[in-house]
Amino acid sequence: MQIVTFKVRALEEKIEKISKDAGISPWNGPGGRGVAFTARLSNNQTVFSQQTIVFDDALTNIGRAYNPVTGIFIAPYTGRYMFSLSVRAQYQKQVCAEIVAEPEVVGQVAAGDTEIERASASLTVVTSLEKGNEVYVRETKTWTGHFFGDGFTVFTGYLLQ
Repeated sequence: MQIVTFKVRALEEKIEKISKDAGISPWNGPGGRGVAFTARLSNNQTVFSQQTIVFDDALTNIGRAYNPVTGIFIAPYTGRYMFSLSVRAQYQKQVCAEIVAEPEVVGQVAAGDTEIERASASLTVVTSLEKGNEVYVRETKTWTGHFFGDGFTVFTGYLLQ
């Protein structure tokens, strides 16, 4: 067991050295604290216009900056963040969603139609945030969006630097 522990530590040191030489940190955030989350809809959701979509099943929540009760990510540090959103419309329904980094919309996506049985769309954005800025996803249509759950609709974010 000691040999395995020694080899693992040696590999960790190599990763840290390669990362440092490349000018990146394997652990995001000041002082090596990570910030990353992936949350999904556990069930189908009907969401009204301008309503925040609450991704209730947080698969990853490093740094605890995403709140699966409110659906809001609060930036714990000033920096550049990457956010990704994948949506799937319920069968023969429509969804339109946008990522909001208060006060502005940083990306929009739409999927679905009454003639399409399964429709998905995704987007990825990079934005600069100040500590305390809120980021969330909301429905954008003037009527309702019918989002497919079961892990098909997913919101992800992490601190780049």
